[in-house]
Amino acid sequence: MLYYLKPTTTLLPALPVNFHLTFRAVDDIEFLAALNNLPKDEIRRRLANDNTAYVAFYKRNPAAFGWSAAGKAFIGELNHEMVLPIGHKYLWNFRTVEEFRGKGIYPQLLQYIIRKESDSTECFWILHSPENTSSEKGIIKAGFKWISKVSIKDLNRVIVSPAAQEESTILNNLGFDSSFEEQASCWMCSSPFLSHKKTQCCCSSRNAICNQRQFITG
Repeated sequence: MLYYLKPTTTLLPALPVNFHLTFRAVDDIEFLAALNNLPKDEIRRRLANDNTAYVAFYKRNPAAFGWSAAGKAFIGELNHEMVLPIGHKYLWNFRTVEEFRGKGIYPQLLQYIIRKESDSTECFWILHSPENTSSEKGIIKAGFKWISKVSIKDLNRVIVSPAAQEESTILNNLGFDSSFEEQASCWMCSSPFLSHKKTQCCCSSRNAICNQRQFITG
């Protein structure tokens, strides 16, 4: 699911005030490597390629993190690299530490990033897999507008459902293929590129019918 937000035309929804939360951009490589559970070289690579890491602290403890990308961005779950137009940012790799989940931190962190970068950003983009309903709730609460479903098709095409003309042109420039084809019911089954792929399908738990075969074989 793909969403966007234009800070100059969007009034951010009010969120509950939480005085235990603070936010800041962080460039400490050792700290970010431990928090993200990633090698230090990967953190260095991201920071050197126009990525900014943001961390939410709950009572001074690191509680959530996420990244804002400019220039180029890579969607690992879809094996898709895109070149972002000037003034566009892609928000990605967000995670809330397990013990701090359920406190509404994710939308608060998103809004902090939006406010922090709004002067230099025309449009923010963010997406989540169809099965990730918790991310969906946080993204909508933060004020993002849904634009399209997204799937990988035949292992080498990333398709989006048709959008309005202006947004459709941008999506095409980002390498997405506008299509009326059926979208995948879940990425867990339709994409072989997930880093933490599970063997059990989640579609039945969402009252959905898994259509993974047509996406893998075409």
